[in-house]
Amino acid sequence: MGCRRAKFFSRPGVRIHWILQIPRACVLLRQTADDLEEQPNAYELGLPPYREGNEDERVALLTARMEAIRVAQQQREQQLDQPKGAKEA
Repeated sequence: MGCRRAKFFSRPGVRIHWILQIPRACVLLRQTADDLEEQPNAYELGLPPYREGNEDERVALLTARMEAIRVAQQQREQQLDQPKGAKEA
């Protein structure tokens, strides 16, 4: 899904709710990219929470935080893919 301005048109097979969600998806992707960039920078600079503990603990924390960001992004993408009002099984 590309990040570009939403086009407001309707034709058979095109769901308007999906088209209107494109800008929101772009914001979420940008936020995730910023979060993923911030973690290694904080680690390299020794900023909290990477100030405490030994090297192995800090690397484990970095890995866990980056994985949590990735999983959260996947969940947001799944929510955007579901039509409004759809219930999970």
